[in-house]
Amino acid sequence: MKTQWGKLTDDDITYVSGQREKLVGKLQERYGVLRERAQKDVDEWFQKVGARIEKLGDHHGAPRS
Repeated sequence: MKTQWGKLTDDDITYVSGQREKLVGKLQERYGVLRERAQKDVDEWFQKVGARIEKLGDHHGAPRS
């Protein structure tokens, strides 16, 4: 998260705790963007991260869910 959105503080990340809606709110607050833009960015980020996790599972023989 910190790599993607450098303006987020450690406290912000702790507050978000993996919750999509909280992340959207923090992005709105830190970057001054509209909710729709923040939601789009978060959706794209979660898809990207999810794909990376699936690839790791493939490489390590772990079953995908």
